[in-house]
Amino acid sequence: MDDFLSYSPGELARLRKRDKVLTWMLTVLIILGIIIGTRLYVVERKAASLQMDSKFLAGTVSTTGYMQCCTSKTRGQRVDLQAINQAGIDYYRQKYRDSSEVKALVKDFGCHVKCDIIKDGKVIKSFYFRDGKFEEV
Repeated sequence: MDDFLSYSPGELARLRKRDKVLTWMLTVLIILGIIIGTRLYVVERKAASLQMDSKFLAGTVSTTGYMQCCTSKTRGQRVDLQAINQAGIDYYRQKYRDSSEVKALVKDFGCHVKCDIIKDGKVIKSFYFRDGKFEEV
């Protein structure tokens, strides 16, 4: 076993410098590991959340045209999604005086119907249709 007393002052300084560099490198590696691990965890959680959201939304979009919300006054009432689709486009054009080409995507959430107005592939406005009226989201 080496004894520190047998090293010259120059060698001791070199060893201390090496120890500081190694300590610094180890600290940086630990911090990077924590940062990367945290980011991976967050990304994974967001992906899981998005999967749950898409499953939830897929389950709530009405393909039958009946409202399905158990807490709604309109439960079981028949809604005409195609009529709401066209009415949403008309409402948007009238309110914003926009006669350009737009489309509407209508989703039945049970207690209300959401109508997204799409222009150039992007949602530009969203409305709720509830109790026979449109409300801006």
